[in-house]
Amino acid sequence: MVPYQLTLHNFMCYRGELPPIQFDGLHVACLTGDNGAGKSALLDAVTWALWGKARMSDDELVTQGESEMLVDLVFQLNQQHYRVIRRRQRAGSGKRASGKSSLDLQVQDPQNQGWRAIGGNTIRETERMIEHLLRMSYETFINASFLIQGRADEFTRKTPAERKQVLADILDLSAYARLEERAKQQAKTLRDQLHGIDGIITLLQEEASKLELYEQLMEEARAKVEAQQHALETAEKHRKQADERVRDLEARQLRLKEVRERLEKLRSDQQQQEQEMADLQGAIHQARTLLHRQDEIAAGVAALAQAQEEIARLEQLRPRYEALREEQRQHQDAIREEQRVQQSRLEGLEREMERMNGQVARRPELQVRLLTLEQRLDALSPLVDELHRLREERDRLDERLSRVHALLLQRRDLASAIDQRREALDATRSEQQRTLKRLDRQLKDLGRWQADLVAALQQHQVMQHLAEQLAGLRTREQETAEQVGALRAQCHQFKEHADEIKKRQALVAGVSATSCPLCGSDLGEAGVATIADHYEQEIRRLREEYRAARDRADREEVTLQTLRQELQEVERQHATAQQQAARVDTLQQQLERAEECQTEQEQAQTRFDQVTQQLATDDYEHESRERLLTIEEELAALGAEQGAEQAAREQPGSEKPATRKTGQSRSCFGTDSLEQERRELQHRQEDLEEQMGTQTGLERDAATLRHQLDELEQTEAMIPGLQQELASLQATIQERDFAHERRALLRAVEEHLAALGYTSEAYETARARMQQLAHWVEESYRLDAARSNLERDERALQRTTELYNRCTADIAALTQEETTLVNEVRALPAAYQQARMCAESVAQQHRTLNVARDDYKEKQVLRDKSRDAGGQLEQQQNERRVLAERQGVFQELAEACGKKGVQAMLIETAIPELEREANRLLGRITDHQMHLTFDMQRSTKKGTVSETLDIKISDALGTRDYSSFSGGEAMRINFAIRVALSRLLARRAGASLETLVIDEGFGTLDAEGRERFVEAITSVQQDFRRILVITHLEDLKERFPTQIQIRKTQAGSAWELG
Repeated sequence: MVPYQLTLHNFMCYRGELPPIQFDGLHVACLTGDNGAGKSALLDAVTWALWGKARMSDDELVTQGESEMLVDLVFQLNQQHYRVIRRRQRAGSGKRASGKSSLDLQVQDPQNQGWRAIGGNTIRETERMIEHLLRMSYETFINASFLIQGRADEFTRKTPAERKQVLADILDLSAYARLEERAKQQAKTLRDQLHGIDGIITLLQEEASKLELYEQLMEEARAKVEAQQHALETAEKHRKQADERVRDLEARQLRLKEVRERLEKLRSDQQQQEQEMADLQGAIHQARTLLHRQDEIAAGVAALAQAQEEIARLEQLRPRYEALREEQRQHQDAIREEQRVQQSRLEGLEREMERMNGQVARRPELQVRLLTLEQRLDALSPLVDELHRLREERDRLDERLSRVHALLLQRRDLASAIDQRREALDATRSEQQRTLKRLDRQLKDLGRWQADLVAALQQHQVMQHLAEQLAGLRTREQETAEQVGALRAQCHQFKEHADEIKKRQALVAGVSATSCPLCGSDLGEAGVATIADHYEQEIRRLREEYRAARDRADREEVTLQTLRQELQEVERQHATAQQQAARVDTLQQQLERAEECQTEQEQAQTRFDQVTQQLATDDYEHESRERLLTIEEELAALGAEQGAEQAAREQPGSEKPATRKTGQSRSCFGTDSLEQERRELQHRQEDLEEQMGTQTGLERDAATLRHQLDELEQTEAMIPGLQQELASLQATIQERDFAHERRALLRAVEEHLAALGYTSEAYETARARMQQLAHWVEESYRLDAARSNLERDERALQRTTELYNRCTADIAALTQEETTLVNEVRALPAAYQQARMCAESVAQQHRTLNVARDDYKEKQVLRDKSRDAGGQLEQQQNERRVLAERQGVFQELAEACGKKGVQAMLIETAIPELEREANRLLGRITDHQMHLTFDMQRSTKKGTVSETLDIKISDALGTRDYSSFSGGEAMRINFAIRVALSRLLARRAGASLETLVIDEGFGTLDAEGRERFVEAITSVQQDFRRILVITHLEDLKERFPTQIQIRKTQAGSAWELG
């Protein structure tokens, strides 16, 4: 798996939309930045996109303050591009809220370069497809492709036993450990089940022996049940009699309650009847009192009727009275208004008379002023004709100047358009010339690219052939290694079996008697000899089988070494071909861009030739040039001769822009004579207009004076009539000689008011009298009601008296019945006590009967259980035999999967592969000056051999243990073993290791150590298609050809390719 492009959105410290990181074309690159800037977060993004796993949980990976994130990873695998897009939405704030995730897997279509979805229906299905595609789990990937901080020397600095455990972890032998544990657990579970079954069998045997006892107890329990049923029937009879007595007394108690309720109701009715009788007697007394006052009430009602008649008469006159009063006020107001109008008119005439007298007094002064103005006007009359002539001449000159200016503006615009067109063509020619130079530079390597593409395609075919050959060799290697391991395991088993037989043989040989040393039985001398011969034959057979398996294992071991050497050579050839073939896509893209550049070059050359021809022949702006000549001719005809001649000498487009601008300024000089002539006319006109302006003001003032004198003459003629009108109006006001009709109407209204006979005082007196007598109406109503209600109330009083007497008799009878019932109900508590005792007796008999029945059922259950125990006993015994056999099988399986079984054999087969790969890298790093070996066994002081995993290093000084190396030498050894472990892990997973990420802490190394580490990385760069080194050291990052700078900003982390 080789990463090509990584896009992040709100992932950890990478906030918002960021441009994708392009890994395409990078071989060895350095991820650099300050601590905490987000370098390792990029690696978390890769693992989270592929496997959904990182150093933190999903919600913790989302940028703080954001609700969702996205990682988009494009990678190459087996010459095919894939794309993984994983999204995550943060969980809500509720207790049961959960986040939402999505995962898409896409493959690139080689025909249209588009993406096609190939993922499963669920996230889990898609993750399984990705893991199957990569042939790596998350743990395998981080252990194979990642060199994590502080773990480069993790293998070498461990003890031999811990190293074997690391190898076991890398070879994923934990699966066998889990199988061993599961087998042990299963064996223990079966052993526990056997113990449980043994206990069950013992219990079943004891239970089956009690059958006769349980049958006897069941018969005794049945007799107790029958006796108790008879006692229950007697108790039920007594309880029934007591219940009947209680029900009879409860009925009498209920009747007592009804009698008391009836008495209470009757007493309440009697009280109500007493109240009604008192109310009726009072009403009868009041009615009889009113009947005695009926004459007095009749007189009061008659007086009230007379007062009401008087009020009615006055009410009829009141509207007429108010109408006459309103008419009187209107006439009075009209007379006052007429007087005010006459007075106002008098005052106006007085003011007008005063004004006219003042105007007439100014006439001598105005006449003198008019005479003076007329004399001055006679002196200015000859200047009018001269001013008219000058105005006509100036208008003609303005028309000529206006036309000349318009033509000059047009000429300037046309010349500017021609110049702008020529400058545009110059710019186009320069641009096309620069484009041609750029395209020439881009196409200079075209031939080399074509040759490289042919070579890369050939290497691609070679790589495919070698990949097929590699797959076959790896299959054969794995099969041979497994066969060697199986044969070695057989040899080990043969040896253990032979050792066991030798121990038994020694026991038989060491016994002087004829008894068996194992079971103690008497065998006799012949039996002992037979057993000794059998042991001897078995040992010979095992030796022959051991030698045959060992020889076959040795032959297969030689075959395995040959296969591994061949595999190593083919892998080297495949890596070389793969590195060359990796340039196919890049070269094809370069050639496609080269074809586009050739097309662009042809278009640019054509355009360059066209523009050059136009500039050489002035083949542009033809219409503007023709229009310019026409304007020059018209300017000459209008009197701008000098400008026209200059324009004819200067053809636009044939000289520099500065020359053309100078010619335009000279052409404007042709209007100077016209402008001078116009200025002179203007000065003369202004002088005359100034003089004529004085004449106009004099004429206006003379006309104003004449008008004022005419108005004075009219005013003086009106004064006598106005004086006469003023005297007449004064007399009319003094004598009140106005509003005669209104005055006559007012006198008539006043006479009608006097004759009407209505005054406000008379009306108020009549209304007070009527209010004083109004209470007799209510007295009359009460008298009428007393007459009608007296007889009815007397009949009601008689009925109520009768009801009261009957109620008294009923109360006496019910009181007697109440006394009798109280005496009878006193026996009810004793009846309750008797019924309760009988009920308790019945309940006790029921409980006793139920106990007897339960006892009978229990004895019956015990009897049935004892019968069933006999049948279950045989079943449990059969099941115990089966479990015992299974427990033995799992015990043997646990021993086979243990550390001394299959795990030990697999480690033995992996050590040569690890040693070969580590020496290949170490030889490249040290120029073959160092060689390492792994010792699996070593002799002890007792002369025995113990299992170990020591690292021995051979160099120019000899062979030494790893612990004697330090500094740069130890670093090289660590690096070679760590990369070899990664390759071993990837190969065991069935995947190829093409990407290496080194996140090692370089800060602990000195300058020489860091230099050697970079040399080590450089030495293995041909083994990987992509190497990423993470560091924050400035002096180290400069040693790498490509740098990806990680910066932390206020908006989040960002990257920059350097």
